[in-house]
Amino acid sequence: MRFQNRARRPYREFSGAAVLLNDPAFVPETLADADATDHPNGENLRLLAIRGTDLMKLVHALYARAASDA
Repeated sequence: MRFQNRARRPYREFSGAAVLLNDPAFVPETLADADATDHPNGENLRLLAIRGTDLMKLVHALYARAASDA
């Protein structure tokens, strides 16, 4: 029996989205306007917003690591 057989073993599926923003790019009103009504799993969709003063260094480092692992 497969684990992901929804009829035999019901489960809830969660979806997520994340955004990393430098402080100047962070606009709370823009995040509040996010609309996921057309998302197929909208009831279980979560948004994670992370803001900071110097996040571009982190973003560049993550992209560099991803590129070197590809």
